[in-house]
Amino acid sequence: MSTSVAAVVAHFPDAENGFTTTTSGSVASGATTVGLNSVAGYTNGQPAVFVIDPTDAVKKQTFTGIVDTGGSQITAVKWTAGTNQAHLLGATVVDYATATHIAMISKGILVHANQDGSLIGSVVNNSLTGQTLPANTVGTTSLASNAVTTAKITDANVTNAKLATGATRLGINKVSPATTVAASYTTYATVTATSTGRECEADFRVIVSNANSGGARQVFAKIQCDGVDVTPIDLEQYLFNATGDTPKFFMSYIVSSTPTAGSHTWTLQLRASSAAAVNIVSAVLKVSEIA
Repeated sequence: MSTSVAAVVAHFPDAENGFTTTTSGSVASGATTVGLNSVAGYTNGQPAVFVIDPTDAVKKQTFTGIVDTGGSQITAVKWTAGTNQAHLLGATVVDYATATHIAMISKGILVHANQDGSLIGSVVNNSLTGQTLPANTVGTTSLASNAVTTAKITDANVTNAKLATGATRLGINKVSPATTVAASYTTYATVTATSTGRECEADFRVIVSNANSGGARQVFAKIQCDGVDVTPIDLEQYLFNATGDTPKFFMSYIVSSTPTAGSHTWTLQLRASSAAAVNIVSAVLKVSEIA
């Protein structure tokens, strides 16, 4: 007789070798509860598989359901083999290996495993979603290369010790404004970047000129981070005057600070002792985060 476990939802049956009993009442065709005179040896709430009227070729049926030890009955019955029909009070019920046992177990295993025994990836992923793995259970060989993205890492969840050593460029701004340097501090280069809370270095290089202004001039420079000076003093460059010429002068300096983790803005600001004929030719501001 054919076997179907399509309607079965509890797939791993309890079993008792040599078990036999009889029905405690008549059983209607397709009944969802079967009363038994004994369920000795079975665990309450567990699925089990039985054969009723096993020696009657016409009335023999296989069924599965949930053991109810308190009521000495099988509930949530699913009929898996044989022709649905009524069974008399006192009908014999036995437990021995059947196609239903094997079909149920196979169906349950194939929910999460392939025929070759390997696990189905999507099932594993769904099972792990939202779960917390014990510490140190995922080794380097367990993860595929380039599998972890920044978006998957919780903010502030990576320590400095876990980050690579050496400097990381956060940003660079190169400008050639060819404009007069103002007499009050004015921003000429800006870098906005996100740091991780480590020490940051701001490196600037500027070329300025005294365009035949008729006198010596001075240019002052400073760097700010989020509007706060990070240069220890205002840096000064003396620009001598050369009649009929436009001499160029180079300024360079590196300052460091340790802003908190997050987005920050560094600015290079310049001013001239007199705006007349003092020009900025080019400027570079580079910000790096170091170990």
